[in-house]
Amino acid sequence: MTKKVLFLLLACLIFVSAEVFGEMVNPTKVYSAGGAVNSISVSDSGVVVGSEDDNAYFFDVYLRPKWTHGSRDGVKATAVSEDFVVVASMNNMITLLDHDGKVQWEMALESYVEYPHAVDIEGETIAIGTRDGYLQVFDTSRRLIWKQKTDAYLLYVRIRDNSIVAVSDKQIYVFSLESEYLRSILLESYVRSAHISEDYVVVGLGNNELHFFDLDGTRNWSYRLPDQIGSVYASKNYVAAGLRDRGLYLFSANGRLVWDKYLSDSVTAVAADGNLVLASTLDNRLYLFNTNRISLWEYETEGWVKDAHVTNSGIFVGTSSGEAYYFRTLRDVPSTIFVLVVTVLVLVFGFIMFLRVFR
Repeated sequence: MTKKVLFLLLACLIFVSAEVFGEMVNPTKVYSAGGAVNSISVSDSGVVVGSEDDNAYFFDVYLRPKWTHGSRDGVKATAVSEDFVVVASMNNMITLLDHDGKVQWEMALESYVEYPHAVDIEGETIAIGTRDGYLQVFDTSRRLIWKQKTDAYLLYVRIRDNSIVAVSDKQIYVFSLESEYLRSILLESYVRSAHISEDYVVVGLGNNELHFFDLDGTRNWSYRLPDQIGSVYASKNYVAAGLRDRGLYLFSANGRLVWDKYLSDSVTAVAADGNLVLASTLDNRLYLFNTNRISLWEYETEGWVKDAHVTNSGIFVGTSSGEAYYFRTLRDVPSTIFVLVVTVLVLVFGFIMFLRVFR
């Protein structure tokens, strides 16, 4: 092997290593909206961002802009499916668009959608939870299928299998797609945060209790935390909870505390998927850990994070100052192992080059 080839090989390895380390601390893409990002919804076919600047923005899964829709008022909630985008704005309007940005229809409801995940779309079904406590279900042709009054405003709504699960300020509701009332669970305190995953419902209550349920409403476990629970997230195998006192807690799906740690400020958002746990804090810090409690990277955002997702496509976050961030993640192997392997290769080939050049 010639000296020139060795030098080129070493240079390539150093470049790859630098790219890996750079990827761990820098976003792959940043998009700046004109107002705070209220919601981010992610699917395999696109990403939709709802902003306080009265617009909804649609991107591909790498956060490359495709179109913008003006809603004439702040966009509070969004949802995206394989074919459609739902936009809910503060002027009580609900708009359905296709992935080319063409408006299919829009309508005015009696109240507005207040929370970022109180809208969902699955196939031909759209579920909407409003500030006045109504759960409404439409099809994509604009037909109202059914409407049910709940006890209080709705924070979270999801279509799951053959049912619709909704979390209000006081209760968890489960309905069939045909409007049959299946179950409700009266909670011991008001809901400060909630998340409905593909398999579970997790809520953080005002009395600092974390409660974990199956989708049918069966409670599996609960855990009392030391302070107010600002954000919760349930993945397939883990539950993450972020607290006002800076605490970040990770539980297994069976209720075992896996680890906890304290961050730089109150935790504003958490998300988890696979072996990754994401947390953001009020002082504009974003943290990524693996489920073994190892810190993978830390990044300072513009504004504090209001909504966050960890997906197979990458990490998406939206902030109070209007930035939407996309971070690419290493999914084939744990990033720490990958970085270690690259570092070892650089050292080994550097040593080989040194021996060949100076022997």
